[in-house]
Amino acid sequence: MKKERILFVLIYSIIIISNLSAQTVSPDSWTQYCGWHYGGQIPKWGGWVREYAKDQFGRFIIDTTTNQLDTIKLNNAYQLLSTLDTTIDILQLDGGLGSARDTADVVEWMKMIEADSGKFWKSIVYQQTIKLTELPNGQKRVYWQIGNEISSPAYSRTIRYWQNGSDINGYNYDKFVIPYYVENYLAPTVEAIDSASQTVFNEKGKINICLGSITNAHNNNAQQFLDSLLNYRIVGVNSPTLSGKYVYELIHIITVHYAMGTANTADWLDNINWYKSWTGTGKIRGVWSTEEVGIKAATDNKGGFASSIATSRYLEWSINNQYEARNARTNYYAWNTGNSNTSVKTFNDTLFSMIGNVKLSNVPNSAVSFSESNLEYHSFLSENKDKGIVIAFPERSQTQNQVTIQEVFLNHSNWGEIKYAMVYSYGTNGSIPIAATVNHIGDSTIIQFTNSKTLDYYNGLLIYIEISDITDIRDGVEEIPSQITLYQNYPNPFNPTTVISYQLPEAGYVTLKVFDLLGREVVTLIDEYKQAGSYASQLSTNDLQLSSGVYFYTLRIMDFSPDKSGSEYKETKKMMLLK
Repeated sequence: MKKERILFVLIYSIIIISNLSAQTVSPDSWTQYCGWHYGGQIPKWGGWVREYAKDQFGRFIIDTTTNQLDTIKLNNAYQLLSTLDTTIDILQLDGGLGSARDTADVVEWMKMIEADSGKFWKSIVYQQTIKLTELPNGQKRVYWQIGNEISSPAYSRTIRYWQNGSDINGYNYDKFVIPYYVENYLAPTVEAIDSASQTVFNEKGKINICLGSITNAHNNNAQQFLDSLLNYRIVGVNSPTLSGKYVYELIHIITVHYAMGTANTADWLDNINWYKSWTGTGKIRGVWSTEEVGIKAATDNKGGFASSIATSRYLEWSINNQYEARNARTNYYAWNTGNSNTSVKTFNDTLFSMIGNVKLSNVPNSAVSFSESNLEYHSFLSENKDKGIVIAFPERSQTQNQVTIQEVFLNHSNWGEIKYAMVYSYGTNGSIPIAATVNHIGDSTIIQFTNSKTLDYYNGLLIYIEISDITDIRDGVEEIPSQITLYQNYPNPFNPTTVISYQLPEAGYVTLKVFDLLGREVVTLIDEYKQAGSYASQLSTNDLQLSSGVYFYTLRIMDFSPDKSGSEYKETKKMMLLK
């Protein structure tokens, strides 16, 4: 192979040099680290949700005719939340000021609090909190976020208007708002939540409380604002039981927005680690980015690209530091907004279809080498070591950086064979599959792309690698699947090639055949005896002269072992060819 043809990526000197080369497996499945906004469709990759029952808590469910809590609306909201999978965590805004973009709404809020020192508001929060603790595993799953975008100019403007009685400009990270936010909003809300905690759990502080989010948290001004806020000492005019306490003693999670900004990896890590350094102070145990991909990125068709950065960075950071998902997460605002193949949903759906809901280990950069120095890249391996992912893109500090993709080299020594690779490019023009072929030369595997593609500022690359016949080199014990599994072909729909993967817990005679809608056999992919293990077969329609439409593939396994002679397993799945 001529040196000049090796242009893009030496991805792994060894795809995984040994298990010691990869960081410890993440404490949670990767989907638990990735959150989604609002109700509606539940994405498989979304492990937690922010405001699933949007506008159905706090002031939104007060009956304005009786000025009391509307219990029907509360029960409806509870029923909606109870439909969620019991493993999904819920981050719920308290339905108070929010980001306070409506000045008149702020005035009404302040009047309500001052009318009775917040008693009515606290009764509303108390009743709702009691109700939410009834959710399965509600103590761990439910998080109250008190406020939103409290460091924004909109919040500053409305608070200053209420205080001064005139419409004036607002300011980013305005420390003027801190006493009003704490005394008239955060503290009375926490006091009510603590009262509910005392009622249900006989102890205060057992219900999760998140600090209202810090806007555009990727700069020093945001950090200084948070310092002042967390170190604010409560007077307690509207929350006498909290008088003298500091804000950092009341909350469990710091929430921030857009912690990455345009920072490169090193700058982003310094920034997010600064927020995480508050862990262990008071009750604080983690930091979440409750918005990392926003509406502007999504409507500019950069959602898939932006989420590729956010997903890979947060996963690598969490895995390398052994953070549980409940301590370090990222959430995508406009996750299903934008052109259908440029959204956050597009990228994360593809990632889910490739590796599923599994734990990951991080392959450190010392085991990965690129010929281009100004690329950012993140590499992961599934817990059972049969699938690898590489996510790469030009560093965000580089504008219009061009990289030509031609070949990828992976060394599979001691790790069996790399059976299949799929490459996707993510950019403003959507998700573009790049066909690739796998060839073995010595201890190396060459993944050669059949066409070239350029990367620029808003393009990323997702490389999926499937490995079989894997041996754990630490003890030489082969990893055997625990059950027969026939996977959905990938990609699906497809044109012209797709891959069908399956697992055998025991040896057997295997046939894998493709049929059309009339049940006529199209092609036989496998017809041979196989040992236990994981396998993948590629179907190419280039020479089959097939029309677009639905096809079926059937896996049959016979005669597993001498004591099961004559037994048979058969499973069929559907796939679609689109030309």
